[in-house]
Amino acid sequence: MLQHIVPQHYLKGFCDPVPSKRQGRVVWEFRFKDDVVCRRAPKNVGRIADYYSVETADGLHNPAIEGVLSQIESRTAPIIARLRDEHLALADEDRWWLAMFIAFQMVRGPAFRDHVEKALGLIGTVMLRAMARREEYFAQALRGTPGSAEEDRTPAKIEEFRRMAAEPEKHFEISGTPEGSLRMMRLAPRFVPHIATLRWEFLVAGGGESFVTSDTPVTLRNPRLRPGFGAGLRLPGTELSLPIGPRVCLRAIRDNATERGHPVTVNDDIVRDLNRERTRQAQLFIAGDNRTSVEWTKRRYKELLDRGEAHARPFEAYIIEGTGPTTNVVHRVRVEPRCEADEEKRAPG
Repeated sequence: MLQHIVPQHYLKGFCDPVPSKRQGRVVWEFRFKDDVVCRRAPKNVGRIADYYSVETADGLHNPAIEGVLSQIESRTAPIIARLRDEHLALADEDRWWLAMFIAFQMVRGPAFRDHVEKALGLIGTVMLRAMARREEYFAQALRGTPGSAEEDRTPAKIEEFRRMAAEPEKHFEISGTPEGSLRMMRLAPRFVPHIATLRWEFLVAGGGESFVTSDTPVTLRNPRLRPGFGAGLRLPGTELSLPIGPRVCLRAIRDNATERGHPVTVNDDIVRDLNRERTRQAQLFIAGDNRTSVEWTKRRYKELLDRGEAHARPFEAYIIEGTGPTTNVVHRVRVEPRCEADEEKRAPG
């Protein structure tokens, strides 16, 4: 079953004001793997097969997690619709629900899940090497593995496996699983209070430019941090943004201001700056209500790609491997972009 990584109700807010004669309401989409800007119905944008389904013992896919996402989307859809129409006053309860929507958007897409699966694979690699350095422990663990064949438990075979485990990259492909990254989506509720207590302000585009969105609609950045450090929600200077629609964007900042922000009319330079950041952190596509804005992001994407800055993620993960009594190796988790794969197929974990 094809499942949307960005809610349809949200994408519909970025439709071209002029419907297509053939397709009806459409967004302009720049899909990275196709390298073209074209019109598509929102229902055909950002779909991946069984992306939120858990495979059961009988081989079927249980879409239970999508049910949780649907409940959040149903509760926040009318809130987002009001904000899109520039009714920007938010009750405390609505603010909390929108913070919940933001939190799940941070963890439900490839920007987060691919990173988690890569990190889990790296942890597995480091643990296998650590086990190989302890011969007795490795032998005991192998002998105790359920289902292992008797011929694989001989001292010679165990030593062969241990030598392979000492250099796992040469002999194994170790990765996290989609189930593992789905479980990590449970972190989302923990983000909610930190999102809700940022200083929120709604930016209203005052010129000719429109806000665009992407498969990573929520972006985080912090200009105060050195390269290689993620923009944590509790760090001073962190800026979170979510385009509500072509004319409205939420910007939330961690600073010392005590008053909640008021609506701010912004010029085209600020709109382009936020669109550029969304392009930098997108993994699969950009979508907007007009061809000109989306073509602009396509050109920025090519520039970012040439500089090695495209497909960025707002967070970083490092695995520290102890290689001796006083020595350590720090591994940075790096994820290859998945845009060249068919976005409607689940990439292998």
